[in-house]
Amino acid sequence: MAISIEVTALLGFPGTYILSNEVVNTVGKNKDEKKVILDEILPKMLIAGFMTITISSVILAKFNVN
Repeated sequence: MAISIEVTALLGFPGTYILSNEVVNTVGKNKDEKKVILDEILPKMLIAGFMTITISSVILAKFNVN
């Protein structure tokens, strides 16, 4: 999970959702299993993606102020 969150930091928001769905479709064998996997990884991936955008915005704002 840590590696996937690191990759999320590089991809940002749209990539996080796409990556989560690809993992679910590849690993999950039936609908119930896919739902459990998606419910486990999607919130973590989305939060990591949003954090990337937030941190990037703060850094860019710092350069724009200077």
